[in-house]
Amino acid sequence: MEILQQARKRQRTIEIDDNDNIDIIGHRWKDLNAVKRYMAELCLNSIVTLHDSLLMKAVGLNEQAIHDLQQKFMINEPSFRIIDKEVQQAMKKATKASTQREKYNLYVANSLKFDGDARKKFEIIASIYKNFVFRKNDIGSWKTMSEWSVIIKIWSNVFEVLFEEEEDVRLGDAQNKKFKVDLRLCITMNSKHNDLANIEFKKDGNSMKEDEAKVLVEGKTVLNCLSKYHDLDIYEAKKLKVIVGRFCGLKDVFKQVRFGEPGAYMANKRGKTIKYPINERMLDTFVDQLQQLFIFKDEIIKQAKHLKGRLLEDDSLFGSPSTVEDQSFIKETYYLSRKIKIFPKLNEDIFK
Repeated sequence: MEILQQARKRQRTIEIDDNDNIDIIGHRWKDLNAVKRYMAELCLNSIVTLHDSLLMKAVGLNEQAIHDLQQKFMINEPSFRIIDKEVQQAMKKATKASTQREKYNLYVANSLKFDGDARKKFEIIASIYKNFVFRKNDIGSWKTMSEWSVIIKIWSNVFEVLFEEEEDVRLGDAQNKKFKVDLRLCITMNSKHNDLANIEFKKDGNSMKEDEAKVLVEGKTVLNCLSKYHDLDIYEAKKLKVIVGRFCGLKDVFKQVRFGEPGAYMANKRGKTIKYPINERMLDTFVDQLQQLFIFKDEIIKQAKHLKGRLLEDDSLFGSPSTVEDQSFIKETYYLSRKIKIFPKLNEDIFK
């Protein structure tokens, strides 16, 4: 990327100040708008968003180069399972109920009859009807709620149900080193909580580009930490994928970050936009989209089990010494805030 080529020309001389022009952007750092800061932050962090043709064109790739890059590194969208037969039958039965209260009772009763994912789906649908029946004011006034109220009153129950009874994954606290993270999904290893996925919530989408850059950089950070913690080589690290979510009001989008090549982080979409229903008309669509959340859950649990399995391997000093893997493929992370006024001091590994 040209922005990195410009950086290499300045290798370890002086920190770039706010009067320097970045040719790929064409403006002083302090004058960049949200879209250009988004591009700069991803370039600095060696993150390639495979669906973002705007970014690819900004760094000088032509149509053929973009096509070739996507062909090589794009992964197939997950295949979504058919809605559980039990859920379909309950929804059909619910159409005959005369009131929302009766439908709420129906889904609560079904949640007590089943186990596993079917139970969880009934609980989530029941929680939605609970909002329709008992919290009409909250649903009707969500646009005037605080960001935290939207999380607590609307989304938190979905994720609590989604990951309950899962021994390998827990919901974490809201602080992750230099990032404030709204929701962490963690694996507990050696009494420490290590991130597997992060989710950011916003009340609205007015700062979408800056928020998207932040959540992708969070994904890169998690990927780096997991690779270092487990002493992975590039071949093992490329098997990891970190799913990150961006929630804006009642909508959410998932992306995943992974290593494409040494030092190159690839990001791509996962599924379609999920919309939380505020009326019964939206419910059928949400139930279809609910399958995405359960695939998201299954992928995180699968990765947690894989990483925990590595900890059970015998890495004692007895016999042949353990191999220390070459991890030069990991790039350090740039943490940028909206208040930053100068181009950040470059990490040494950006020149490699």
